[in-house]
Amino acid sequence: MTALILRDAAFDKTELDDLSMTEATIKNTSFAKARLDDVALEGANITNTSFKGANLDDVTFDGASLRNTSLAGVAIDDATFEGAKLTNVSFEGAALTDIDLSNVKIDDANIEGLTINGIDIAGLLKATDTPDTE
Repeated sequence: MTALILRDAAFDKTELDDLSMTEATIKNTSFAKARLDDVALEGANITNTSFKGANLDDVTFDGASLRNTSLAGVAIDDATFEGAKLTNVSFEGAALTDIDLSNVKIDDANIEGLTINGIDIAGLLKATDTPDTE
């Protein structure tokens, strides 16, 4: 079976329920303000894609690769990113609840305003950042 390939597509303000996009290639695609519920994106390769302002419930990103992707302003509830690779991903203003981030690798992410289970992550990191004393 061939994996799904989405390029230059727009699913803005669309409802997607009970959908498997396992190992899909998703490039230059917009899910802005969409609602994804019970969507499997395990092992997906997601590049230059926007989920800006979307609601993601029970979505699985396990083992997925997200590069140059916006999750800005999203509300994510009950999702997993186990073993995912996130490169140049924006979580600006995102609200994550009941999220599994086990073994996730994050490089160059914008986390300004990101909350996980109500905790301001950028604020927490700034509060625990101590200057080097040598």
